[in-house]
Amino acid sequence: GVDLDVRRCDKRFFQPLIHLDERVAHYIDAAGFYGIRRAGYLTVDHGLINALVERWRQETHTFHLPVMGEATVTLQDVEVLWGLSVDGLPVTLVQTKRSPLDRKQLVNDLLGYWPEDNMLNHGRLKLSSISRRLSTPLPADASDEMVRQYARMNILILLGGLLFADSCQNVVSLSWLDYVRDLDAMSQYSWGSATLACLYRRLCHASRVSAITSGGPYLLVQLWAWERIPVIRPDVLPYSGIGDFPRGGRWAAERTGVDPYSRSTTSYREQLALLRLDQV
Repeated sequence: GVDLDVRRCDKRFFQPLIHLDERVAHYIDAAGFYGIRRAGYLTVDHGLINALVERWRQETHTFHLPVMGEATVTLQDVEVLWGLSVDGLPVTLVQTKRSPLDRKQLVNDLLGYWPEDNMLNHGRLKLSSISRRLSTPLPADASDEMVRQYARMNILILLGGLLFADSCQNVVSLSWLDYVRDLDAMSQYSWGSATLACLYRRLCHASRVSAITSGGPYLLVQLWAWERIPVIRPDVLPYSGIGDFPRGGRWAAERTGVDPYSRSTTSYREQLALLRLDQV
């Protein structure tokens, strides 16, 4: 079959984080995304994801592996690898009908700028619109509300570009504005549970023969597989820059030896099929 194209658009979230303004970082972290911010950006290994998708069973929400039997990404994995809370209020996305003018007003009120007509597609905002706004550095004398606006934009890129990305990859639902409106309350929600539910749903979709593209937190599957199956993980230098939390951060360390991204789906498929008990 045709390999699945895993789409995401979160690089804009991670690129400026090396020099992220501390005032903005404070709100991002307080909202509950400290762990995922510190875990850093990693390239998706499409070959590995495709090989695992082939082993996904929709009925049980598990991967069927020769020596492990049924295995899956759990809430504990989400919490340990990305530091996302698995406790708290449920995250539900309610589509609210708004006029084009109301949408623009909402973006202006919460993000601090008026989006152009071509940047809004019904109830979704193009991430390139946000990234363009973020390209203007936060002024030294920025008000607290402006700092919050920058934090909201960063979080929207994370939500729309990675955690809940769709196959369009470059848009975010305006419904997420209902959450980023109150940054102080965001940490009360179970973002880990919502992320895992999204992952299960996307894996079920991707495991259908007809699926060509898919978005979502597939990087979590990759981190999970690297942790569980040593023979397929990349060699990285010991990294203690962030301690042990989140654990997913250790894979952002400098590579040594062979980089797994050169492997094909066929290569991973064979490796998974020939796994021995002492390799897991």
